[in-house]
Amino acid sequence: MLPEHPVLGLDTSAKHCSVAVTLAGTLLAGRHAAMDRGQAEALFPLIRDSMGEAGLEMRDLGAIGICTGPGSFTGVRLGVAAARGLALSLEIPAIGINAFEMAALGTPGRVLAVVDAVRDCAYAKICPDGNATLVEYRKLPSMVAENVTVVGPNAVELADVLGARPRAPKFRGGEAAARIASELLPFAGPRPEPQYLRPAVLPADGRKRPGNHHV
Repeated sequence: MLPEHPVLGLDTSAKHCSVAVTLAGTLLAGRHAAMDRGQAEALFPLIRDSMGEAGLEMRDLGAIGICTGPGSFTGVRLGVAAARGLALSLEIPAIGINAFEMAALGTPGRVLAVVDAVRDCAYAKICPDGNATLVEYRKLPSMVAENVTVVGPNAVELADVLGARPRAPKFRGGEAAARIASELLPFAGPRPEPQYLRPAVLPADGRKRPGNHHV
């Protein structure tokens, strides 16, 4: 094992599969693939490629950071299960990081972190100390106060509606998860669990379809 252990970060909570390896605040390697579906097939090859680029073996890792949502029902559960399984086999901690912390990472001051929730809604939270909520996009302006920066994957598109300073996240999901997890080491907290802000909703015909459900 290395004196300072590398951390693997994973994020499959939205329309992407994001993996990164960091060590002492430095990005060693990462892969980020945009996709509507297929994260289950893509995740482990991306982990393998990232670890190979970093010149590391899985046994070198000191922890795994995983995005626990809110986000895609299937994607969040996939990522959490993968992180927990890997952590168990490697005997290292799996550390859950919520999507709001990840979006706000590296942006100074008070931040309104916004995560798409589909169906004209968003998950939103004032970071660092606000409450997470599910809100219609048209009602988001009521959450914007003076000196608050709006941050999220679609923040730039929301700028005109919100009348606020928009900013894309500084780090992609996998890197953000790894960076935050590394700051929490040594970690002895609970195992990561998906973060739900609303239950999964079935289509009108009652059949589940990949990628339809957000939590």
